[in-house]
Amino acid sequence: MNVYEFYLDASYAFINNPKYSELSKEERDYSNFASTLFSWLALEAYVNSLAFSLSKGSRVNKFIKLFLEEQTNFVDDTGNITLAKFRLSTTLKILFMLRYFSRVNPAQFKKTRLWTDVKNFEDLRHNLIHPKEKRTISCITFKKASEFEDLSVEMIDYLHKKILNKPFKR
Repeated sequence: MNVYEFYLDASYAFINNPKYSELSKEERDYSNFASTLFSWLALEAYVNSLAFSLSKGSRVNKFIKLFLEEQTNFVDDTGNITLAKFRLSTTLKILFMLRYFSRVNPAQFKKTRLWTDVKNFEDLRHNLIHPKEKRTISCITFKKASEFEDLSVEMIDYLHKKILNKPFKR
């Protein structure tokens, strides 16, 4: 099982617990929160896995390969060229892979509901992981957690179809 599949299964398990309705309000909030985070982790793990796989292609030039592997060259304080790791947002990786490995026009894709939903999901993830204000997690309802799980599957399926030319099978 791939890591992203495990995360999708975990997300699904949290919101499809047969005893969900018997949980206390606090336990349901925990479950919704966990499902939401696992949904994002699934999408992020899929995107990272896809980028890594694409970087191994024999026709990928060295600059795209470095980018997909989140590495860059720089000159260190001794004057030597060195490789360094950097982190990209998941959404930037998505746009990059669509641009270089599919026939999708990223500018057009950014006008879609799917892109808007994924960007909003990324913003929520940032707010949950790096909170800047006192806020409860109860803002994530069962319905929203279910929608986030569906959104992760939808985005993974979209990338699978557009880049790998086959549907995602769950």
